[in-house]
Amino acid sequence: MALEQEISQLAVAQVDFIDDSLESNVEETLTAYGELFRLSLKLDEVNETDNSVAPVAGGVLKLANQFGVVFKDLTAEQADAVKAAVAEIVTGPNEGLIETFFNASLNFITKAKGLNIAVDQLITPE
Repeated sequence: MALEQEISQLAVAQVDFIDDSLESNVEETLTAYGELFRLSLKLDEVNETDNSVAPVAGGVLKLANQFGVVFKDLTAEQADAVKAAVAEIVTGPNEGLIETFFNASLNFITKAKGLNIAVDQLITPE
C-alpha cells in the first residue's frame, strides 16, 4: 500500500462522530481532498519536464471552482455531464492526467459543499 493511501486511511479513521451521516460527509470530503492533492503532486512532477501542464491544471481547477460557485446544488448527473464536456475539450500528451485532475477537483468541491450543507443543518436553529 502506498504511503498516501495509508495517510488517507489514517485521516478517515480519526473521524468518528455520533452522527453517521456527518461522519460519512467528512470522510468523503477528506478522501476527495487527498485524491486532489495526490494528483497535484503528480502534475507538479510532470510540469518539471513539460511546463505547459501547470497553466492548464490551474485553468481546470478554476473552472471546477466556478461550477461549484455557480451551481451550488450540482447533481451527480450534472457533474458527470460537465466532466464529459471537459474531456472533449482537453487535449495533448497529458490530457488523461488533466481530465482526472478536473474530475477530482469537481468531486472535492461537491463533497465540500455537501459537508457545508450537513454542518449548517446541524447548527442552524430551526
